[in-house]
Amino acid sequence: DPVPAQQVVPLAVARAPPTRTRTTTPLRWRLRLITRASATIPISLPVVRAVSRRKNAAPSRQVVPITTPAQPGIGDATCTKAGKGTIGGLLVAARMDLSWLQQRLPTSNPAIEQRFKRIHDSLSAGVELKRRVVEELRPTLLDNMGLFAALRWQFKETCRRTGLVCTESIPTLEPPLSPDAAIGIFRIAQEAMTNILKHAKAKSADLAVTVHNDTFTLRVTDDGRGIPSNRLQTISSHGLASMRHRITALGGTWDVHSPASGGTVVTAVIPLAGLLVPEDATATVA
Repeated sequence: DPVPAQQVVPLAVARAPPTRTRTTTPLRWRLRLITRASATIPISLPVVRAVSRRKNAAPSRQVVPITTPAQPGIGDATCTKAGKGTIGGLLVAARMDLSWLQQRLPTSNPAIEQRFKRIHDSLSAGVELKRRVVEELRPTLLDNMGLFAALRWQFKETCRRTGLVCTESIPTLEPPLSPDAAIGIFRIAQEAMTNILKHAKAKSADLAVTVHNDTFTLRVTDDGRGIPSNRLQTISSHGLASMRHRITALGGTWDVHSPASGGTVVTAVIPLAGLLVPEDATATVA
């Protein structure tokens, strides 16, 4: 009898499980191995390169430095000068260039004229926005007339815009305060007024400044709904954390409470010696 031929059965080659060891095989050979092992899945060279870069890249964490200024208000003057100089100069130069183009490229096309007008209006709005931002950073009145004049202006302007009935008691004679101390105190009063407008629902407010026995005292009072005693611990919810930081950085103490008659009283007591301009600087100026 003839011997039956042996039937050859193809054996399937099992894929080796992926290993976590880092290979040194060149990228072009790895691409060929991948395409041979799985011919039904097309893999492009950019995809392999991207996967290889992500796999071999070491994980990194970006550390963001957190800096706390030694005195509140430091840097406001620098930002203000940059806003006045750089931004203002760019906007003015753009307006001059646009006017130059209009003069040398006259046109009777209404669409082009309308576009020129829109650009002029946008640049004018940018100039006005820059002025408001600079005033918010550091009011010009603060440098020209001093802290007390700036406080009066800010207090009256806020009351005029919001319809609050406001009273202020500020001395006429102002001590020689340093620029950082002046902007810090101005920000404290400004934030106190902002809290009144946002949370107090008050109808009147009072601002009082006293300089007595080497102590500078700022007090802001309103007749609003006040702050419940159980919520005074969560001062961040009422926007008072920033005021506390500024007062503490100036070396002072603060108090916030709601009297039985209603409203809220915010008081900052700061040693005057830490607010004044150093004597050597005063002598140099003199």
